[in-house]
Amino acid sequence: MIGLSVLAFATAFGGGVIRDLLANRTPPVLRPDQDLYAVPAIIGATTSALLLHFDSYNTLTGGAAFLVALSVRLLALRFHWHTTVAVAKTLRRPKR
Repeated sequence: MIGLSVLAFATAFGGGVIRDLLANRTPPVLRPDQDLYAVPAIIGATTSALLLHFDSYNTLTGGAAFLVALSVRLLALRFHWHTTVAVAKTLRRPKR
């Protein structure tokens, strides 16, 4: 189940990065000012994996998993949700 989620995430994430690099653009996942990009893919992949694990995956539930991921992505675009970004702190030298 986890393998399926990781594979689906890597496909969505990697495909988007390759597309942007070929188009000579900075991938959104590398820009902190961009909305959620990979998180909806993780949510959709995990939902699909859980449905497969519990033998509940069919056309209807697969479509529901897609709609969940799409909804998260659209909400992120509408409300400008961002992931957290690590910020490097500069070290100050002590005064002498």
